Amino acid sequence: MLEAAQGAEQSQEEPVEGEMQMQDVSQPPPPKKTALEDLLGSSYTTVETVQSSRGIEMEILSYRSGIPIPLNRSPLEWWKVHAYAYPILAPLAKAYLCIPATSVPSERVFSTAGDIVSAQRSLIT
Repeated sequence: MLEAAQGAEQSQEEPVEGEMQMQDVSQPPPPKKTALEDLLGSSYTTVETVQSSRGIEMEILSYRSGIPIPLNRSPLEWWKVHAYAYPILAPLAKAYLCIPATSVPSERVFSTAGDIVSAQRSLIT
């Protein structure tokens, strides 16, 4: 009788291997919250993120459905005129369209390297 009671206690404490595997698979660990989510609450950050992403998506869809920029017109001028309509995309366009279209700095590097490694300097006399 004592052995039966001990066996019952062990069976209650230790789950069967099959049960243990089922518990592991069915319940993934919850994701950890950031300090900001702990401070402000998850509903605040989630609503803000959803609204922000919807605004970005709507602006991109509006831009893509608009009339294309003519090839003979400056893209920077077009973005300057339409910056009010696309407040998120306009700063990005300004940042990426203002890249200089010259190769002078890179040519300057190669010409300096040519002065350093020249046929005359490589002669051992």
